[in-house]
Amino acid sequence: MTRISAALARWLLIAAALLAAGAPTVTTAAPTAEPQRPLIMGILPFMSPIALIKRFAPLRDYLAQQIGRPVVLQTARDFPEFARRTQRRHYDIVLTAPHMVLLALDSGHYRLQVAYADPLAAVILVPKESGIRSMTQLNGKVVATPPPEAIITVIGRRMLDDAGLTGEHAPLYRNYLSHNAAYQAVIGGEASAAMVSVNVVHNVVGPGKPLRVLARSGDYPGLGILTGNDLPAKLQRRIGDVLANMRNTQAGRETLKRIRYSGYRRAKPSEFEPLRTFLGTCGLTSGDRDAPDCGS
Repeated sequence: MTRISAALARWLLIAAALLAAGAPTVTTAAPTAEPQRPLIMGILPFMSPIALIKRFAPLRDYLAQQIGRPVVLQTARDFPEFARRTQRRHYDIVLTAPHMVLLALDSGHYRLQVAYADPLAAVILVPKESGIRSMTQLNGKVVATPPPEAIITVIGRRMLDDAGLTGEHAPLYRNYLSHNAAYQAVIGGEASAAMVSVNVVHNVVGPGKPLRVLARSGDYPGLGILTGNDLPAKLQRRIGDVLANMRNTQAGRETLKRIRYSGYRRAKPSEFEPLRTFLGTCGLTSGDRDAPDCGS
């Protein structure tokens, strides 16, 4: 063996020994999947932000678990701001009032998935011991309402208009930030009556509770839930299926009980078209992307 061959052999023996002793080696890490961004679910601000997030947190958690993707809740400071964000495609999922379902659809950014299973109606409440027995007795009285662009406010005011309470006979309407705030104004003596959604009546009407129903409107489609139409079609279908089938599973029923909803059903855009006449009343129109406030 030549001197060079002997040196090479010794070097190879040393290298083999180092490897056997655990000398560090270079490895390539397996690529990790990029985490999916959370879906933003926008909730119409029909309650205070704290109450709203607390109420719908169980729905957020249930939906996230069922679709395998995180969901975060957001709202807005008022109805016009919520309408603006919706029409600008700020939200991936939108839970909104029935007349604002039309705005979301008209924007071209959303697809209707489900509606609240029970119909929506405006209810006029008065103190249980009040002497007011008919709507005509609200002539000149203070009537508390949700925000002026709320569908309940628009429907309720039309009820009173139809009862002849217009012009000099009209009540004094006082707007509040939410349905809860409107009926609290009656309980606190700030107003003689309140118009609220039928969905909150159980809070204050019944045995041992302070208010009673004076009048109720006809029925309309309830709150709608839409998905951004740029989301994957499979994900959109999954979201709709999960919501529509909540009443068919134990976990779904428990979630509905916690958010105090009876359930959701598949819905069609045509069901909401009768509400289009109310859009102009409050100034919310599909052609106005700034969704102006209705006189508040």
